[in-house]
Amino acid sequence: MANAQNSVSYLRIESQITDYRDQVIELRQLAKRQQDAKQITKFQHTLSQVPTLLIRIDELSNQQATFSGGESVVSKYGMMISYMTALALELLSWLFVCVICSK
Repeated sequence: MANAQNSVSYLRIESQITDYRDQVIELRQLAKRQQDAKQITKFQHTLSQVPTLLIRIDELSNQQATFSGGESVVSKYGMMISYMTALALELLSWLFVCVICSK
């Protein structure tokens, strides 16, 4: 259940990051058009909005990185668990062979 919630939150944040990146691109394109039209004050105002969006993207990226830590025990230690299980089964099979041979 926790992984599903983390996955939904991860995807929601990913969507927000994409939206902010699109806004940054649009603002830069608008600033370019304003600069070409010699609208210097509007150009400067438009570009001043970009750093705020970039900071928000960084914050969301950092928040998104915390969701990768919510993995289950099996996903973290799956190979180790399978090796230990295989070892236990191998030892049991040798124990049964020894018991059968001793009779």
